[in-house]
Amino acid sequence: MKSMTIILAALLLFAPFMTNPCYGLTKKSMAVIEVYDQTPARDLRNIRQQLEKNIQKSFRWQIASSTHIASYFNQTTPNKKDQTQGDLLYLEAEYLFLAFKLKPALDLVKMSLIKLKKKPGSQESLIKANLLKTQIEWELGQNKDAWNSMLDCVSYDLSRKQLDSYQYSPKLRRYFTKARAAYLTKNKTASLTITVNQNTKTPIYVNGVYRGIGPTIDILVPLNTTQLISAGSELKKVVVKHENTTAFIKGHYGHIVNTLKKNIGFTNRDFLSLAKNAQQLGQSINASRVILIKLNDLGSMSKLLVTAVDVKRGTVSKTFSYDVVDPYEDANTIAKTISKKLFSLSATAFKKPLQSKISDPPQIKSKRKLTPYLIAGLGITLVTGIITAFTLGRSGNNPSSSEVSISGPLPTTP
Repeated sequence: MKSMTIILAALLLFAPFMTNPCYGLTKKSMAVIEVYDQTPARDLRNIRQQLEKNIQKSFRWQIASSTHIASYFNQTTPNKKDQTQGDLLYLEAEYLFLAFKLKPALDLVKMSLIKLKKKPGSQESLIKANLLKTQIEWELGQNKDAWNSMLDCVSYDLSRKQLDSYQYSPKLRRYFTKARAAYLTKNKTASLTITVNQNTKTPIYVNGVYRGIGPTIDILVPLNTTQLISAGSELKKVVVKHENTTAFIKGHYGHIVNTLKKNIGFTNRDFLSLAKNAQQLGQSINASRVILIKLNDLGSMSKLLVTAVDVKRGTVSKTFSYDVVDPYEDANTIAKTISKKLFSLSATAFKKPLQSKISDPPQIKSKRKLTPYLIAGLGITLVTGIITAFTLGRSGNNPSSSEVSISGPLPTTP
């Protein structure tokens, strides 16, 4: 009877850990990064998004913050001294959301919005916080609140016609487009002219979003709203009551930001450089592993190459190769297959970069051998051509990669 009591007590003690997979566990994070030759491909982006969804559902892993990844590649990661209290609260809320702690994340993002409406800063956090609030309310079934949060997001920047395809899912992007169309149908707009005193050439921020370089810019804003404006000076609230409204603000000579958007991902280089870049990225965004994915088009089919990088140890797994018939339609099944493989990798599966290899898939090489009689009958030019072709045929081998063939028909992604 005494032993039975001890067992029951133990069960009660560990019950919270058994019922809640996030309770008491620190999830390590993975970052999935595309490797491309010139620009990211739509098919590869879709595979990445599906893979990230599978990682998010993991018991011990979570996906690294897409905001931090995007900031890393755009080189816009702010210093803590440049972040407002609202910025920091938003980032904490995002971490809770990624850890599936929805209600604490919702409480924190509401607190961040209170702060950001007083001081939006320059990191677009007022819009990002509303988008995060939309996602959380959506997940909790609070659809009316989610719709209102998305409308608030639209109102802060009417120039934003769509959401970033890297940071946000296709479903949320469609929801934003629908909300924007509804907002513009029901609300009147006005032209707001912002002029910096003394004709200062300085970045102008409206509601925490960079909108252009002074001394004067013209933007479209909702009528009968309050716009939060800054040009390196203290925040100024401007109430837009007329269809043509003018605002004058103080400014100073500041750093003119580079508005050219960069691609998110690594350009295809030698393996050692890719491994080093992946490790640097992981250290910057606090990710435990960085997953490199590359898609090669072989005509009738494609080949997906996947390599995992252990950030702390600076080691890599071998490259796993997957044959794919339709990269877009098969993305969901591909992601499930890859995620299972990634979750099963132990520390011993990683080696130093020199002992592993990521490369293009092996080319089909001819098994026909050149006989002395054939060589004797060929001219010097022809012999040279055949030897060159034979050499090229052998150059793409990658015997270390394992292959899995995946084919349709499969469900269409949302």
